[in-house]
Amino acid sequence: MAALPVADLRILAIAFAAITAAVPGGYALMRADVPDISYERRTASAWPASSVYENPQGYQRFFEDRLGWRREFIVLRNRISDAIGMSPTPASRIGREGWLFNARNNVLLNRAGLLHFDDDVVRRWQLEFKRRTEFWARRGIRYYFLLGPDKSSIYPEKLGPSFPIGETLFDRIRRRHGDDVFGTNFIDPRDVLRANKTATSYYAIDSHWNVVGAQLANHVLLERLSRDFPQLRPITWLSDIQLRPATQNDLVPTGLEARYPDQEPYFVHADDKCAPQALPNDPAWPSFLGKSAHSAAVCPSRPLRVLIVHDSFGLGMKSFLGRSFGQSVYFAGVGGGEVLGEAVERAATMMGGIDVIIQERVEGAFFNGRLE
Repeated sequence: MAALPVADLRILAIAFAAITAAVPGGYALMRADVPDISYERRTASAWPASSVYENPQGYQRFFEDRLGWRREFIVLRNRISDAIGMSPTPASRIGREGWLFNARNNVLLNRAGLLHFDDDVVRRWQLEFKRRTEFWARRGIRYYFLLGPDKSSIYPEKLGPSFPIGETLFDRIRRRHGDDVFGTNFIDPRDVLRANKTATSYYAIDSHWNVVGAQLANHVLLERLSRDFPQLRPITWLSDIQLRPATQNDLVPTGLEARYPDQEPYFVHADDKCAPQALPNDPAWPSFLGKSAHSAAVCPSRPLRVLIVHDSFGLGMKSFLGRSFGQSVYFAGVGGGEVLGEAVERAATMMGGIDVIIQERVEGAFFNGRLE
């Protein structure tokens, strides 16, 4: 039997590859359910509401998310990149001793000292925090803003030896304008986190602080609030730390989980009697209950009714915050903009009023010059 010409072999190989990718992709398109791409830490793109001429990128994302063998191709790419010493994804950077760092939202530019905002931006932030504090004070509510520091701001020594360490944006602003540049209700726990590294306060393979960092941040928060509320006592300081396999790894590229193991601390004798409990979906509040789970806690021996509006950094603090206040309601994932009136109304209805609003937002939310 005569051998096929090289050109025919190439055509067969291309056809085989196309069919191999098209069959599972076509199956995914015909399925009613949305494909699971949680390994990319996001949800699959939906069918665009506008036409292909108005939104070609939306259609491209829709079909890319349903490409056959998508996960396998991503894993292969990540393993090849890792093998040749490259970061497999622009979302994270490889550091020392198996540490990974968030590379999104200009975070590493900030750590290299390359972000500079002029005095007009700083003044705009000053006026915004002053306006929020006064707005809620007129309604009998104390407003506080808690900064969630990026890991590279606390552990620059874990970045690679060639990474240039510079002055961060907030360090520069404080040096030029003073510690209370944004008012005394702006709470920055970075100094305490930097000074307490006996126990590691951040995950090595995740962008967030662990329970050690969350406890330190909660201590700074309560210390500030106690100046306005003397009846607010410190909660029991936990020090009985043990380690277990890490449960968070948002910086690990898909397929490299075994390459980046990590352990997380936990407190053996943690008191969970006042831990926040998830709120059920309430049809009376359809527009607010969105992308994140919300929760509430009651701790009868403690003072104050508190609304906490937070991003993912606030999740690690919830057990400490639950024990810190008499009643607390947690709304997640609503950003650093205005505290939604709907959130305040619902929390006030649940608790019979609000004494304090705490808004937590990650450091990187400031790096585009806006507070989002």
